[in-house]
Amino acid sequence: MNKKFSFTIVNLTLILILIATSVSAAPYDISFGGVGPAADTLDLATSISGFPVVTSQWNQPRSTGTNPHQGIDIRAQTPTDVNAVCDGWVTSQNATSTYHLILKCDTNGDGLNNDNLKIYYDHLSAVGFITSSTTKITEGTKVALSGNENGGTSYHLHFGTRTSRSGTMVWTRNEPYYRWTSNWNYGRDLDFISLVTWTNNIAKVVSYEVASGIKKSLNSNSVTLFHRKDGTASWSSVQMTKSGDEFSYNLGSLYTTGEIINWMVRSQNPYTSGYNYAFMIPKYEQPTTQ
Repeated sequence: MNKKFSFTIVNLTLILILIATSVSAAPYDISFGGVGPAADTLDLATSISGFPVVTSQWNQPRSTGTNPHQGIDIRAQTPTDVNAVCDGWVTSQNATSTYHLILKCDTNGDGLNNDNLKIYYDHLSAVGFITSSTTKITEGTKVALSGNENGGTSYHLHFGTRTSRSGTMVWTRNEPYYRWTSNWNYGRDLDFISLVTWTNNIAKVVSYEVASGIKKSLNSNSVTLFHRKDGTASWSSVQMTKSGDEFSYNLGSLYTTGEIINWMVRSQNPYTSGYNYAFMIPKYEQPTTQ
C-alpha cells in the first residue's frame, strides 16, 4: 500500500551557509523565487518570432554574468523585432536602465493594471514603440528591437519573468508558462531545473544544460535531494536516480504516513567552473566563496 505524505518545497535559508574563507562578502540578497503568478493558467508567447536558440537558461550555474543566471538568453540578430509575450502595459522603457524594458502582464484578463507578473527585457537597441504606460497592448505587439549593448555583449535578447514577494522582486520559473508548445522541449530548455513534481511519494525534477543552443545531459550523480520532517532542523540528503534527463527519488520508506515532508533539490552543473550549484527552490545568488 502506498503511503501518502504531504510535502512542501522550502526555501534555502538553512542550506546556503557560507563558510567564509576571505573578507569578501557573499551576495545574500534574495534574487530568485519558485513558480510565478498564474503559471497554471497563463500561456506566454515568444518574445521573438519563432523559437530562437536558447543560449543560457534561467537558474543556470555559469562562470560569467549573474550566477546562477537571472533570466533567459535567446539568440537574436540586430535589429530583430521584440514582442510582448502577454497582454499588458509597458511600465518602463529606457535604453540606459539596468533592464531596458519592463512589461506588466494582465494575467487574469480583467483589463486592470494590478497583477503581479512582469517581464524584463534587456540588451535592446531601440525602445519607445509604445508611447504611454497606460496604454494596454496585446500579446505579440512590437515593443522594441534587439541589440548587443553597443558591442558590450554578443547579439542576444535577455528576458524573464519576475514577481514581487514581500516587497522584493524575484526571478521565477519560465518553463510552466511554455508547456503549451513542444518547442523548447515544452519549456524545459528555458530553466536549468524544471518540471518539479511529487507523485505517490516520489519527488522528480528535470535538469540539464542548454548553452549556445547545445543541450548537455548532467552526470548520474549531479542531483541531490535534501529532505526532512517538517518542524525539524536537520536535513538528510540522498542522490537522486537518473533516467534520461529526469531525476527522482522515492521517499515512501523513510517517513510515516501523514507526516509533512520538506524537500528541495540541488543540481550541479559539470560544464562550468567555480560555484556550480543550482537549487529548486532557488533563492540567492551564488556566494563568491564556498
